[in-house]
Amino acid sequence: MTSTPDGATALLHLDVSTPRTGEVQVALTGDLGYETADELLHVASEVLGASPAPHRLTLDCAELGVCDSMGLSTLLMLHRRTLALGTELVLLHRRPPLVRLLEITGTLTLFAHADSPDPATEDPSGPSRDGEPG
Repeated sequence: MTSTPDGATALLHLDVSTPRTGEVQVALTGDLGYETADELLHVASEVLGASPAPHRLTLDCAELGVCDSMGLSTLLMLHRRTLALGTELVLLHRRPPLVRLLEITGTLTLFAHADSPDPATEDPSGPSRDGEPG
């Protein structure tokens, strides 16, 4: 739990679902911080400990409020764990404050995004200087 500016207590609610075989989605509602990060780590550890491990773990951040340094640390721990297992970690519906945190810390490229282009279908020459495909 974390405190909001008005003194109320904010919780992190996690809703786990399996949209497709081999994929697990965790919807985050609330703040991911010092007092709530362990909840996400616990749930994700259970998911990743399944046999076989899922090939994709998606964190739906549409209802994520604040993500502080402990929340970022937890995301980075999950990234290392999923990488070791060969599981793709996707951050879905990233809101601007989360994107900004990831950009500032240089970690944005570590996390897949559902709207990211498929590297197999990208033009290998990349975009030209004017932003158009090369």
